[in-house]
Amino acid sequence: MSENAYVVGVDMIKFGRFPDRAVPEIGAQSALMALDDAGLKIQDMEALYCGNLMQANAMVGQRILHLIGQTGIPVVNCANACATGATAFREGWMAVKAGVYDLVLCVGVEQMGKAGLLGGGTSPKGGSGETLNRASYLYSSPYDAVFIASLRFVADLSDPDKVMALVSGGVSGRQFEPHLKDQLDAWHSGAPAYWWFSDEAIEANAVTEQLLEPN
Repeated sequence: MSENAYVVGVDMIKFGRFPDRAVPEIGAQSALMALDDAGLKIQDMEALYCGNLMQANAMVGQRILHLIGQTGIPVVNCANACATGATAFREGWMAVKAGVYDLVLCVGVEQMGKAGLLGGGTSPKGGSGETLNRASYLYSSPYDAVFIASLRFVADLSDPDKVMALVSGGVSGRQFEPHLKDQLDAWHSGAPAYWWFSDEAIEANAVTEQLLEPN
């Protein structure tokens, strides 16, 4: 087992969507930049650990090697949700730490769609950085909001059952769930949606009830 494991080179490309480029091409560029930073070549690497989620079954690691040099080294493709890139790095670090390899290359690459991984799609809405529907945008594309408030919340401090709140989309963050965008229409129209806190209000407004009992 190696006493220490070191990162001897690192680099990345500018963050962006790159709709005109293939995923392996994006990963290959970053890999070559990291190798250059380390003063090494792909021929010096003993294994490749590649993290990619959206094309997890498409052998992205092997396709990256096809672009930068197929040297016959082992390739491990990792997919682990938001920790995909970190998992690829961890696997490479563990291999060096365990003494299996002396030099490995770790690459994390993703090509995000316009909706992101958990997004519900685009949703036109008026407003600017100085209005109630405050939003952030890119200076290169000032009419496309990229970040908005995740919650609109208005509280009547004299009555806990008069709290109005809306999630900007829906109560579920999982793609293909029926509640992914179930509050979007109310968000657009400004319709009130009450959140109840007292037992009496919850019981009066409940639609369904689920009782959980321990085994």
